[in-house]
Amino acid sequence: MFSVSSVSLRVFRGFSVLLAAAIVVYVLPSARAILDDGDALYSTVAAEMISRNDWVTPQAGGVRFLDKPPLMYWLVALSYLVFGVSEWAARLPAAIGIFATALMLAYLGRRVAGDDRAGIVAGLIFILSAGTLFFTLEAFPDIFLVVCLTGAVLCFLELHCAEKQSVWAAAGLGAALAGATLSKSLIGIFFPLATIAAFLFVERKRPRVTWSHMALIAAVFVGIALPWHVIAAARNPGFLYHYFVNEQILRFFGRREPVDYGSIPAPIFWALLLVWLFPWSAFLPATWRLPGGDENRSAIIRMSWCWAGVVIGFFTLSSRLEHYSFPALPPLALLIGIALADTNRKSISRSFTALAMFGVVLGLAAGGIGVWWNATGAEMFAGAEAGARSRAYTNLFSPLFELPAETRAKLIWPLVGALGVFAAGTAAAWLWERRGNRLAAFGSLAAMMAVFCLLALYSLRLCEGLLSSKPFGLALKDREGAQVIVCGDYESANSILFYAPVRLLLYEGRADSIAAGLRYDDAPKMMITREEVDVLRGGEVRVYLLGTRKQIEDLGWDASRAVLGQGGRLLVVNR
Repeated sequence: MFSVSSVSLRVFRGFSVLLAAAIVVYVLPSARAILDDGDALYSTVAAEMISRNDWVTPQAGGVRFLDKPPLMYWLVALSYLVFGVSEWAARLPAAIGIFATALMLAYLGRRVAGDDRAGIVAGLIFILSAGTLFFTLEAFPDIFLVVCLTGAVLCFLELHCAEKQSVWAAAGLGAALAGATLSKSLIGIFFPLATIAAFLFVERKRPRVTWSHMALIAAVFVGIALPWHVIAAARNPGFLYHYFVNEQILRFFGRREPVDYGSIPAPIFWALLLVWLFPWSAFLPATWRLPGGDENRSAIIRMSWCWAGVVIGFFTLSSRLEHYSFPALPPLALLIGIALADTNRKSISRSFTALAMFGVVLGLAAGGIGVWWNATGAEMFAGAEAGARSRAYTNLFSPLFELPAETRAKLIWPLVGALGVFAAGTAAAWLWERRGNRLAAFGSLAAMMAVFCLLALYSLRLCEGLLSSKPFGLALKDREGAQVIVCGDYESANSILFYAPVRLLLYEGRADSIAAGLRYDDAPKMMITREEVDVLRGGEVRVYLLGTRKQIEDLGWDASRAVLGQGGRLLVVNR
């Protein structure tokens, strides 16, 4: 099944298409501001691993951050060592992970369909899905879980389906399981093992893995995954309870402390999966009852359904955030790629027609918004004041619903452009499908999504004044060790730490993301009172205060001593 074939021109072309898509969407636009909250937290932890020469205990601003496994930090830190600490280097490992996942899907799809089309289509679907874009805009460990989970599935199929089992496949499976564990802890090992168990149950066959190969899998897994856990537990008292019980078991039941996130209802979680797969979700009906063909094709199709089912089923029972469905996108992309490569499935044509009809609606909406904006819409935002953020968001997409009028005004034309692109792309795809050229029809949708991704990234840049504290960090870059008082939550200004080696102090704010680390005796003091603010203001040491004009004046600081103003906030200095 998985014998290595000679490199052909078609394989090279497919590889080039996937690489070009990943570079255009995820590499070239990656030099954008590090955002506050999770993006800044994870990017800063990796940088501090290098500066502190400590690759065991993750820290942010000198505070232990033991919530997540270290694989993401290690990969980003290695990127920093090679390219220097920069925004581009912080996002490069995720872009490589997206490309690697697409390559593995292309490999699986090629073996299913007997040619390159299904594989390349599946890889492009994953790269150019809305969910892949949205869930890799910020630094998150989920993409590395996706890479390892995909690798584990591929290696297991190699062992299960090949006539002669490979030692390298067994070692690869053990390494993939370890990588998944070092990406998302217990979930990382549960997802691949549960997927394999579900597949074997559906197949009603015993695994075709010898005891020697199972021993090799276990040895590689333990050798890679165990050492960090043992050393981290030895160096950090209370690590095992916080890491496994609070962050894994209690999170599953929605009882993790602190509760700094909101679990979305299961029906919304399911419905959003269609959004994350857009526009490819229109082809999901065509994936039902895909013809099995030979044993290997049937195995990959069944494995894909088990894979998606395990992820969606697990989070149906657990607490849920929007990005938790991300690991289900690769198997669904693979199934859709297989369906699109089947030229005899009439349901595909109906899906193209439905997309075109939806595109007409979006096109009318784009025209209506444009006419309204030119007529009276712009007046509604005239003189709008800049918004200011001082609290942490509870969901990944909370900023979309809390944008100030000034920012919403900037996003009107990118929105109109995106709707117009959807209308044009779906119409072109429908026309090509009507002419019997499905490859061109798919290419129209792929080009449409590439343009949409770039428009989304441009829109994100327009929002950076609200979502990132980069300008303040750059203003403080040469003031190593300076104290900066933030009026609000840690998550509303922590990107400063990525750009400047300063110390953050919080006034009337929380720091839920690093709350566990602040409980250690060696943690720096972060929360300060009004009296302490007054002492720092009148002291001989230069201190900075970040907040709105009202907050600054209420604290008795001189707003005229502002170093910088951005996004409704001022950075002022006491002397």
